[in-house]
Amino acid sequence: MDGRRSVGALLLAVGLGLGGCDQLASTSDAVLPVQLSLLVELDDGSPLSVVVDLRRNTRHQLDVRVSRGMRFFDGVHLMEATPIVADGATTLRFNELLSHRWRDLPMRMGRQPEILAMRMGEVSIKVADRVFTCDTDRWSCLPAVAPNELPYEHPGPGRGFHLWVEDGTALLTLPMDETDAGEPILRGIKRVIGLHWVRERIFEGDKILDRLYRGRSDVRVDVGSVTVDGELDEWASAVPTVVDSPWQLDDGVASWAGPRDASFSVAAMRSGTELCFAGRVRDQAIGPGDRLELVAGALHVDLDLTQTPRDWFGGRFELCQAHPGGTGVLPFAATLTDVDPQEEPTVIASAPIELGRPTGVLRE
Repeated sequence: MDGRRSVGALLLAVGLGLGGCDQLASTSDAVLPVQLSLLVELDDGSPLSVVVDLRRNTRHQLDVRVSRGMRFFDGVHLMEATPIVADGATTLRFNELLSHRWRDLPMRMGRQPEILAMRMGEVSIKVADRVFTCDTDRWSCLPAVAPNELPYEHPGPGRGFHLWVEDGTALLTLPMDETDAGEPILRGIKRVIGLHWVRERIFEGDKILDRLYRGRSDVRVDVGSVTVDGELDEWASAVPTVVDSPWQLDDGVASWAGPRDASFSVAAMRSGTELCFAGRVRDQAIGPGDRLELVAGALHVDLDLTQTPRDWFGGRFELCQAHPGGTGVLPFAATLTDVDPQEEPTVIASAPIELGRPTGVLRE
């Protein structure tokens, strides 16, 4: 944890790490997985699908995308499982989202099935007290025993990749850091349903993946002393949320020219009775209509970027407002709107905001 916090301090000091997403070279890239597809059940019983990019980028952070529902990604296919209820019976339908094809498992269940585990080409389900293993390539199901634990670990240099759930939080270690205690990638988890280490990515459906999987919508809030003066020295130990990837675009894909055109980072801190935010906005030309929208629980801030200080990197901001909450994880989303003359506005977000609330909030 301390290693990640020192990295966050360095990023804040040099402009909050908005330098693009070039991958760091590694001699082990050929043998290590490049992505992780994860399917979990949340505390409220709902399923959530996750794709994690395992390749460290220049920000030394993981890109984690989330999607409601039961979706599974293997680097080539994107499969979705949906219970279909008809005539008093439930059937599991599997949709291949790229080819727009679907198949139903050849069993009609009088009760809602419980998916125990999912792997590529195989799903274990429980109906009443009976367990079945179904082959989604042959579309056949056979009685089975309860499935074994999913392969949470993947071998590699050093400790290799290791995923585990502790106190409702999914933690992931990477092979690049022997001292890494585990980076939290998801909170509010009851159990892991499916997991697939993507060794090679031959996926042509980026637009579909970008539309279905969005960013995390929470922020870590620590305690500190903040003076709102436009200087960010007291934020040196904060770990920012960085928004600079193509999949974080909500609108204006054609007009976005990369992180230098529109990207931002933001960190949160509790200072007395106030909740404070600070960050940097990278924009080649801040003008009328450019704004940053922050939503944290009941707090909603709409910041006019033409009123923020600027330097060679772009704009910076710092603000505090009274907020009754404490520290820890807070539901959060941030959206940057970049308006350039004669171009469609670009909207890039940590998680989408609809009707004044973050969508896809993992935990209230």
